[in-house]
Amino acid sequence: MKTKIKYFGLFAVFIISTQLTAAEKISWTWSLEHAEYLHSELSITNESGISSFFEFQCDLSSAISKTEQRYPFTGEVPTKIDVVLTQAHPRGLLLITCPFGAHSGQVTIIDPNVKGNKMVLQKTGSYFASWELNAGQLSIHYDTPSKHQSNDAYAAPFKTVVIEWPQVKK
Repeated sequence: MKTKIKYFGLFAVFIISTQLTAAEKISWTWSLEHAEYLHSELSITNESGISSFFEFQCDLSSAISKTEQRYPFTGEVPTKIDVVLTQAHPRGLLLITCPFGAHSGQVTIIDPNVKGNKMVLQKTGSYFASWELNAGQLSIHYDTPSKHQSNDAYAAPFKTVVIEWPQVKK
């Protein structure tokens, strides 16, 4: 029994130290500078104190609200701002998910660790856009109109696109 506890303790220390090591690598912060209906400004400040500013055509204020606010018509949570660590980007990425226009959704990836803090990817779906992290790999999901017309009344007029980011060159 003592051996199991000893190994469990070592395993727990490994997990905690791995998480702390990853968190220590993030050397930037983000701040929501301004948010109103259909317009928000976000800043990212690096460890040298240099800030970059980004504009979004959506209201990001609900992403920082302590109470979960829901989009009034669909019931969905309208915005998310997440710091994400991936295998390819262990120093962190900033992912912003928000509604765009009347019905669309948008996902934006900002890499604060490259010179100029650029938006490295921005995808807008006709009705949705989302992301997920599986085994350290980031996947972006969004829908687009289907290019193939069908006489089938049950055929979906939209298709879901899934891309792995960053895309690995083969």
